[in-house]
Amino acid sequence: MEKLIVISGPSAAGKSTLAPLFKEGLDREDYLRSWVIELDLLFLMLDPTYTYEDPYVVWSEARKQASILLKSLHPKTENLPIYVLGSTIFSPAAVAQLLEELVEEDILFYHFTLAPSIDALKERFIKRQSEVPDWILSHLQERVPYLHEPWTTVIDTSTLTPAQTRDMIESHVKQGIGNSFTIKDWLTNYASLPT
Repeated sequence: MEKLIVISGPSAAGKSTLAPLFKEGLDREDYLRSWVIELDLLFLMLDPTYTYEDPYVVWSEARKQASILLKSLHPKTENLPIYVLGSTIFSPAAVAQLLEELVEEDILFYHFTLAPSIDALKERFIKRQSEVPDWILSHLQERVPYLHEPWTTVIDTSTLTPAQTRDMIESHVKQGIGNSFTIKDWLTNYASLPT
């Protein structure tokens, strides 16, 4: 069965560093059939200057466009997993937007939440941009209610390297550790489909 692996996490959790690692070691043919989608890049395609008055609307549209993209890609992957990474795929409503075009497809769905400590995030922000943004606490607070959802596997990446994080995710998927659902079952049990 095909697999869709969704990885969510706050800014500076390591998603962009992690993304290219999922293609390491693939042969030439599999490399071109394997997909790693960064939702942040779709956001930038929609709003490259960050000037739209409501970023939540842009994120919503990015998730919808990713869903359409996933529907067109999944028949071409020939059982290679598809990875989607993003900072706004943490609530049932957001996940449902990402999955809505795939409701009839026979795909196994995994959701992982990268959850480094606040100290680790601050350290990464300082390393990346010399300061901690003032919005970081509200950014983290909106994720807290979803950290204990039965459909996500939380990984504390505070002390993990990107390669260790990748290995942990791939091990969970390969060994069936954690939660996996068909997309239809997930949508039925955890989210209502948009009307």
